[in-house]
Amino acid sequence: MNDLNRFKSVQESILLNRYTELKAFVESPEFKEVKHSLSLLVYKGSPECIAESRLASLRNNSSLKKYFSFKDSAPYLSFLKVEGSKKLNRYKELQESINSPEFVSKKRGYSVKNTEEYKLLIEYKQLCKSADVKKHLKGKEVDAGNSNVARFVELEKRVNANTFNDFLKNYKWDNTPEHALELEYKQLEHDDEIMNYYKVKSSTLLKNLEQVAAGNMLEELSALEEQCNSNAFMMRSNIISQKISFSSPRSIKIWMNLMSLAKPIKKPPINEWYKIQNFIQKLFLKFLINLLLQEGKIVRYIIYFRS
Repeated sequence: MNDLNRFKSVQESILLNRYTELKAFVESPEFKEVKHSLSLLVYKGSPECIAESRLASLRNNSSLKKYFSFKDSAPYLSFLKVEGSKKLNRYKELQESINSPEFVSKKRGYSVKNTEEYKLLIEYKQLCKSADVKKHLKGKEVDAGNSNVARFVELEKRVNANTFNDFLKNYKWDNTPEHALELEYKQLEHDDEIMNYYKVKSSTLLKNLEQVAAGNMLEELSALEEQCNSNAFMMRSNIISQKISFSSPRSIKIWMNLMSLAKPIKKPPINEWYKIQNFIQKLFLKFLINLLLQEGKIVRYIIYFRS
């Protein structure tokens, strides 16, 4: 009686219905054709082989290696920070001003000897040597209309003024606004960020980065990585390259672990139904291989298998 009830329970179960359905499929000509087609697949020269070879080639490309190594480096990040900054603009502005012909000419000709005040001082000293001025200085009478004495008296007032002496004393390039600009320029010229900026700007690493960024290798690399890392691609590549069979438990385990498609099979209590359940699961795995190889159906069947 118990055996009869158990038989009826299994006969009406979803598990048995699914087993019957899958059994019919794996024994069908369609399934045999899929098995035969897969057995003829060759990895060498296949789209998967070409894509993976190209991806490996790009990953080993020296220009791309330099690109990825340099783009996140401290010198390049500092270069990007300084690029277009107020500090760099100020440095360029000062550089242009200091190297201009007007600035160079002014610095070259900047001398107290070229000032009007210095010329007056020379004239005053020369007048001091004249006979008329010497008489005047000694208190002797000199013609009232003597031009030398009159000029001496005029210059003496100016030359002996504190402002006049201060002017001559302080008339130096170091005291000019232009010299302050020079100091600011030299300070920026030796600034670590500015020095790094121009070092990077003239480097072959930056040139390589710009060439790679302007080319199509990055786009191709990204597309190939997305393609080669997709579940469908990895499944096909694994099947083709390792010749996964439909009957090898080891092969099934390889692609199950690789793809992580199936949740772990919990081992039920050892009884007469364990063999049936395990066998049905293996049949379903065979069925799933075919479905996974059909583009556009992968996600639906992964979801179904996980449910």
